Amino acid sequence: MARRIGLHLGPSAVEPATLADLWRRADDLGFDWLSVWDHFTPGLTPTEGSYDAVAAHMAMALSTRRATCGALVYSMTHRNPALLANAIATIDRFSGGRAALGIGIGWSATEHRAYGIPFAPVGERFDALEEWLPCIRKLLDGETVTFDGRHVHLHEARVAVGRAQERIPIWVGGVGERRTIPLAARFADGWNSPAGLTYAEVEHKIGVVRAECRAIGRDPSSIRCASNALLAWDPARAADVSSASPASALVGSVRDVAAGIESYFDAGADQVNLSYLPEWGPEGIDRAGEVLERLR
Repeated sequence: MARRIGLHLGPSAVEPATLADLWRRADDLGFDWLSVWDHFTPGLTPTEGSYDAVAAHMAMALSTRRATCGALVYSMTHRNPALLANAIATIDRFSGGRAALGIGIGWSATEHRAYGIPFAPVGERFDALEEWLPCIRKLLDGETVTFDGRHVHLHEARVAVGRAQERIPIWVGGVGERRTIPLAARFADGWNSPAGLTYAEVEHKIGVVRAECRAIGRDPSSIRCASNALLAWDPARAADVSSASPASALVGSVRDVAAGIESYFDAGADQVNLSYLPEWGPEGIDRAGEVLERLR
């Protein structure tokens, strides 16, 4: 697979014009992928709130021209599969075929409690994801779905808005080897690991993805493997962000960051997504453009 570099820009509640400018800059610089997160109160930065993920996903798609626009990752617990499938297909139409769907089981009990959303034990959430994934795949493919499971209940559900792509990619995010990675191997077009893993850990997890594919008779090269990496530039800034180990953050010069990205590719990643906070401003994204030039 061709190597791709993305920018994961969580939609914390800065000024909308600020986000739109950052998205456009990244798109113009040549990033292959842009994504948002799905949080209500991210708790990662001084910004207390976060824009709605679906609305921000659409805004990102309308602010850009060429990059794939995704989310890493939508929490399965926030919406039912038919509602989310309809939203993603809508974004795909409006973007001219550049939408991707990332999905995970959710992890913040605090957010769920604050918004009154049930937060089942982890095993039940994985059971739900196992029902979710085949249903949402069929919905995105234009099929009419009737399904009466333990967690998903659909009756002749259909996404009637159509889509621009023949196949909208589905990504599964997470590093669990017992449930997450096997589900990705069975159902996903891409697998994504969060920021914070070392190069050796990324290499190991990708090896597990490939092995799971082989175990079910799937060509391992048919699933794209991506790793997120916190692009902090400054070590002190990396230490302030709780979502990733400061030791695994990309810091230093343009040459240092480029070398770090190369190490993720050497570990087997097909794609590296640079996690960056809007509050850090455009200068860090412009420097990332220099990294792209060095790597291409």
